[in-house]
Amino acid sequence: MSSHQWTLEHPSSPFSTHEQWLKAWRDHRFRHVYFLGSHDESCGCQLVQGTYTGDQDLFEFKVRSPYAKDKLVISFRVRIPYQTEQVDYYQTYGSISYVFVFKENGSLYLHPQIKEEPKEIKSAKGCLGMDINAGFLAVALANENGNYVFSEDIYYDQYSADADTALHQTLAAS
Repeated sequence: MSSHQWTLEHPSSPFSTHEQWLKAWRDHRFRHVYFLGSHDESCGCQLVQGTYTGDQDLFEFKVRSPYAKDKLVISFRVRIPYQTEQVDYYQTYGSISYVFVFKENGSLYLHPQIKEEPKEIKSAKGCLGMDINAGFLAVALANENGNYVFSEDIYYDQYSADADTALHQTLAAS
């Protein structure tokens, strides 16, 4: 997309003016918006504040802008069907960041990101091997002598529009 601004005269260019290209570039550029959270802000993030409604996995969100006159830009409800308890907890007691992805079909994808304390890892001699496959991770453990100890296939939804997110959630839950 960015190279089209230099080839406006070319017959294959989808744009006839620089203004058309600039509008398309800005529309594409602002489809992914990231809001960084902070533990010292209310609801874990200054500009995006979510409140758990108590209705299963339903949250009410308010997105603010420091530039808007009344500061409130948009308010909406969304279901977060995974890690509901963690999202609710970190909005109150920690920091939570958000990624908003505006899809081509007009839908909105919201990905809350929490930073959890690392789990305690027990010290062991041996080797852990992981193989990322289409739809699952293969994990195997060998002891200090190289003998098989454990293996497991961890499945995730490879067909989702956001397979990287599904993989991240699968690893975080394991």
